[in-house]
Amino acid sequence: MRYVNGVPRDSIHLELLRTLARRPEQGSARTPELADLLGASRQFVAAKLRPLVSAGLVKKRSGSAGRTYEISEEGREYLARAMR
Repeated sequence: MRYVNGVPRDSIHLELLRTLARRPEQGSARTPELADLLGASRQFVAAKLRPLVSAGLVKKRSGSAGRTYEISEEGREYLARAMR
């Protein structure tokens, strides 16, 4: 598996970024929602979000609704480069 900026360039990481990028009108998403959209377990999605957050490609926020995630500007740029 090839790594770019500390993030593996495999389909699940790119799919997570694509899913978050499609959500501008809804804003951020919680892990259970992302898991449902991707057809994966919550634990799997949470584990795959960690390197994206560490690399600055996804922003994690904590609030009254729990933890939510949204793609960062760096994440959008990374996704654009990866999709070329």
